[in-house]
Amino acid sequence: MFSKAQVIQAIRWALLGRLLAQVITWSVSLIVLRYVSPESYGSYIVVQLMISFCMMVNVFGFDKLIIQTKNLSKSQAKNILFIMACLSILFVALINLTSPIISEFYNYDGLQDKIFYLSFALLLTPWLSLAEAYLDKELRFKEKAKCNLAVALACSVITIILILNEFGIWALVASFLVQRVSLCICYCVIAQTPLLPSVNFSNFSKLGFTSGLFLLGDVLWFLTQSVDGLLGASWYSMQVYGFYALAIHLSSLILNKMMPIFNQTMMAFIAKIQDQKDKVLMSLRKVLGLSLYVSIPIFWGLATVAEPLVLAVFGPKWQQSAIIISVLCAIIPLKINNSIVSMTLLGMGEAKLLMLIRLLVLISLSAALFGFKQFSELGLVYAVAVSIFIHALVNIIVVYKIFGQFIGFSFKPILFGVLMVSSCLLLSSFLNSLTLPLIINLIIEITIGVLCYVILMYALASDVTTEIKTWFKGETSLKLT
Repeated sequence: MFSKAQVIQAIRWALLGRLLAQVITWSVSLIVLRYVSPESYGSYIVVQLMISFCMMVNVFGFDKLIIQTKNLSKSQAKNILFIMACLSILFVALINLTSPIISEFYNYDGLQDKIFYLSFALLLTPWLSLAEAYLDKELRFKEKAKCNLAVALACSVITIILILNEFGIWALVASFLVQRVSLCICYCVIAQTPLLPSVNFSNFSKLGFTSGLFLLGDVLWFLTQSVDGLLGASWYSMQVYGFYALAIHLSSLILNKMMPIFNQTMMAFIAKIQDQKDKVLMSLRKVLGLSLYVSIPIFWGLATVAEPLVLAVFGPKWQQSAIIISVLCAIIPLKINNSIVSMTLLGMGEAKLLMLIRLLVLISLSAALFGFKQFSELGLVYAVAVSIFIHALVNIIVVYKIFGQFIGFSFKPILFGVLMVSSCLLLSSFLNSLTLPLIINLIIEITIGVLCYVILMYALASDVTTEIKTWFKGETSLKLT
């Protein structure tokens, strides 16, 4: 049994490791993307999505099974390793045999080589996943964080050296493979997990059924997050998807840093009060309201600086990504709230209901992707927006069915967003009239935008700023109205 202090320390290290590793990775990505074309980048992301999907199925939910099993024997661990090793060999063979068909589906000749090299990462998945599950089970996030940071730094140096020597997109391919090998070695050494698999057929049925349930939920979640790339790159062209891929990653960068803050506190609430629906509803309202206060001004403000940001950082060849970023930033606050509701349902034990909702979102997104094909890169954004709004509508109905009440919101966050957009647009017009260098304009806009956000929060929502501080301290006491 772990103490509260151990859990909090583990969470902090997990967040710190993830944050710093992503900052390093993204800083290097900013350099790389100036040297590659949207088409090449889009093809790389598509192959990564396919490899990631194979990795997830390869693991077969055993990572969660290991974490949840109190006493996992060494024999069972070796059995799990054997199953995953067999699956990894199978997937490497299948994805390479079908690579000509995949290339024809996407109408892009450069996919086969990327599939061939990136597929070798699948062979490491059994050992890497087993070791990572053991480390997570024991809350050894500090050691994981140090490994992640060291590997991120090493891979960043390799990527920069290769990109400056005109390796293009292959710099990212090489960096990805080095990262997987390095993490696998580090995790296995630290966790001291079994390295040699063994087979025991008596354990297969029990292990496979339990882990299969975990896998089903993971597959639905992955497809809802990735179908825009898996289908969009074929229906909209690889170049269009390249513009979209940059936009979705850049606009979601802040989102990926914000969600852990909500997750760690909400899960603690729901786990303890899941049978008390009135308290669950009160907590849900609080978190949803807080997320709107935080996210709407930030993302709507970011939408106004999308074009100078893309031009200054990535160059003119990526300019078409700017409008996509603006539209995505406008709807991301709603996506955050959808995620919070999903997390609440999971905490209440509504896993089956959550899977049905994800299936509905997946179907609606796939249909929208097909329906908006004629709108080129904006069609991808429209499709994502439609699926997010459908998800929000379904969540409203589900919350009403469970709690018997609709969740109401204050219009003040929207007012904050409008004020942020207005101030940023006025500032942008003024700076453009001065004909300053683009990078100087961008720095001034971001700096003043941050100051405006802080001033607005303190002037118009002092109770919310106090609430945010208490969340970072791990306590909540105020009620948002």
